[in-house]
Amino acid sequence: MEHISRHLTKDIKLSSYEDKLFKSDLMFDDHMLVWFISGETKMIQWDTTFNFKTGDIFLIPRNQLATIINYPKNGLPHKTVVMHLSIERLKKFYEKLDIGNVSHCEQKIYSFSNHPLLESCLTSLIPISM
Repeated sequence: MEHISRHLTKDIKLSSYEDKLFKSDLMFDDHMLVWFISGETKMIQWDTTFNFKTGDIFLIPRNQLATIINYPKNGLPHKTVVMHLSIERLKKFYEKLDIGNVSHCEQKIYSFSNHPLLESCLTSLIPISM
């Protein structure tokens, strides 16, 4: 399987799987914001299953075990933009804000459909030569 990762920064990468499919059991150290350029992913967790396709944007919480199946679709490779959101980065961001007491959010995958701000942000990260 041909997997290509191109790091644009330490925390932002472009990822591509060229062959038929990739399957692995993974647990991520960082929260990750993912945008699908092409291809599809099936993500299986202990209590639910998600199917993501071209154009989808989702947030994966850290330390959540999942089976990930990536595969190309319609003759195009599986390609994503992935933004790692480390605990250090998030602490640094939130220490400047006065947000008061905040209840903890549920540790689940959040999906964002038709979100112009996120789409614009993630589109701006793709190099012209990709």
